[in-house]
Amino acid sequence: MSTWIGLLALIIYAATLGGVCVMVWRYYRGFGRCLPALATAVYYVLLVIAPAPVGQAMRDGIPYPWGDAARNSASALALLSGLVLLHRVLKERK
Repeated sequence: MSTWIGLLALIIYAATLGGVCVMVWRYYRGFGRCLPALATAVYYVLLVIAPAPVGQAMRDGIPYPWGDAARNSASALALLSGLVLLHRVLKERK
């Protein structure tokens, strides 16, 4: 069960990184607006080449530690909620 929770956290985290890239592209007009998208693309490629520990645990069929799954889930939810709130603030200012 902890492996599924860790995997869900990884999916939320990866999707939120994509959301951050979209926000930067929409609201920032400077030269570096494509840098987060490039870094996120590298992150996605590295997830395929060198899988995260939770992905490796899922493939091997071994349990993922509960502490790591809870920490990753809390981190992913914090990043997601921060992104949503930041988007609301930026949308109101525009």
